[in-house]
Amino acid sequence: MRYRPADGAPPQTVSATFGLEAVAALELRSTLLLTAVQQRQPYLCAGQPVRLLTRACCVAPPPVRLLLHSLRLEPAAAEAEGGPLLRLDPAAGGGTGILGEHSAGGIELRAGGEYSAVFTFVPARPVAAASLGTLRASWGRVEHPATTLLPLAPEADDEAAAVPPTLAGRAVDAHPATPSAAPAAAAAAAAAAAAAAPAPTLPAVPASEVSVPLPPTEVRGEDFDVCLELPAEGRLGTLLQIQLRVTNRSGTLQAPRSCFLENIITYNSRPMTHDP
Repeated sequence: MRYRPADGAPPQTVSATFGLEAVAALELRSTLLLTAVQQRQPYLCAGQPVRLLTRACCVAPPPVRLLLHSLRLEPAAAEAEGGPLLRLDPAAGGGTGILGEHSAGGIELRAGGEYSAVFTFVPARPVAAASLGTLRASWGRVEHPATTLLPLAPEADDEAAAVPPTLAGRAVDAHPATPSAAPAAAAAAAAAAAAAAPAPTLPAVPASEVSVPLPPTEVRGEDFDVCLELPAEGRLGTLLQIQLRVTNRSGTLQAPRSCFLENIITYNSRPMTHDP
C-alpha cells in the first residue's frame, strides 16, 4: 500500500506478505452402467440407450462446506459432418425443466461427502474414440462465520470526526461549563451509532462450476437391424404368424441364430405354457 502521511510529505509504502493455499473443492466421477450385453463388447452401439452414473465428491479439507446446485450433461459440440455425438433422453428429467440437467437442491457437502445422479443418453452416430459430452457441476461455498464482515469502532483520533455535527453541537451546549465532557459524550454517541448501524452485507458470490469431459469412447453402428411384425390379435388354438426381418449391417458374412422363448403365464397357481 502506498500513501502520503501529510501534504508535501514524501510517499510511504507499507507491504505485507501472507501465504495462500489453493486446494481442489469438487471432483466429478462417472461410470457407465452397462447391461450384460453391453459389457461383452468393448464399444457402444449407436441408437442403444446408455445410463451414466455421475458422482460429485467434496475433496476440500475441513472446515470447508460446499453447496451443490446442479449436475448437467452436455453433448459434445456439433460437428459439420454429423451433429452432436449423443442425444439426451427427455423422459429422464432432473427436476429443473432443462434437458440434461439434474437439480441437487442446494445440498450441503462436507469433506468426503458425495452426491450421485444417473443420466440416460443415446449415442447418436458411429465415431472413433472420442468424448461424447461434458459433465458440469454448479456449486457454491458455505461462508465460515469468521469471514463475516462486522462494523469496526472508530479509532480514538477519528472519534470526533465520526460524530455527526448535530450530535457534537448538542453535547457541547448541554455542558458549557465542562469542556472536557464534550469528547466523552462524542465518543459515547459514536459508539452507540456504530452499534446501531446494520452490519454490511457481503455481495452475492456467483456460482462456481466444474467441468469434466467424458472419457473417449468408441461408438459403432449395430451389426444387425431387427424388425418384428405380428398381428394385433390372434385366435385361441390357431397358429399366429410372425414375420422376423434381420438386416446385416456389419459388412461381413454372418450366420445369425434366432430363437423364440416361451411365454409362461401363471393362472390359478398353475403354469400355462403358450407354444410358439
